[in-house]
Amino acid sequence: FFGHQQNGELILGGGNSIDVTRFKILLDELIRESGGPTESTGLVFMSACDGAHGDSDYSFISAADRAGILGLIATESAVPRNFAAKFAIRFMGLIEDGVSVGEAMTQLRRSSEFFPLSLLYGCYAQPGLRFIPMNGRA
Repeated sequence: FFGHQQNGELILGGGNSIDVTRFKILLDELIRESGGPTESTGLVFMSACDGAHGDSDYSFISAADRAGILGLIATESAVPRNFAAKFAIRFMGLIEDGVSVGEAMTQLRRSSEFFPLSLLYGCYAQPGLRFIPMNGRA
């Protein structure tokens, strides 16, 4: 997800938003459609202001804490929209190139292009997590 988060809702634009409860339902639907929790390889990446914040039981972190989701990467504070988009695109490119989640986060955190705002991204996933390409694509 790329966008804004405010008061426990992802702002989708056009006056639309989605709260944590609906987000959990969407994740459950995605897991089910991908073959269930034993075959799922989902990593939630939220480039949304303060996406990592919220009540312990009502947060996007708790939404990602379910069978079939392998982790969450979310911002700990507000970040500029252009920065968030550039960071997310670079992260996904590294993952597609076969770099582990931990290696990708380390590279981006050390990059002079992204430092120091890159430190605002929290990684709630196993650092060694790597996606296996299917049909030549990750």
